[in-house]
Amino acid sequence: GCLQHYRAWILMPADVTFEVSADGKKFTEVQTVKNRISPEEKEPVISDFTAEFPPRKARYVRVTARAQEHLPAGHPGAGKRPWIFADELIVE
Repeated sequence: GCLQHYRAWILMPADVTFEVSADGKKFTEVQTVKNRISPEEKEPVISDFTAEFPPRKARYVRVTARAQEHLPAGHPGAGKRPWIFADELIVE
């Protein structure tokens, strides 16, 4: 789950990539989930990035959230880098 809070310079990641590994060294990408919340949404939003894929044997999970390039035009910090806030990871 991720938070977007426009006024606090916190935006959703551009996308989140999920990878799995049996040995912790060689990872295989299973899915990249793109953000669906506009970076110009001014109200606070919480959104989950969920990957669904066929079961596979893995001991390690790597999750990479790629930040938006910059705060949007019209924002008081336009052109500067935003923060990413994420809360928890659930693996089933």
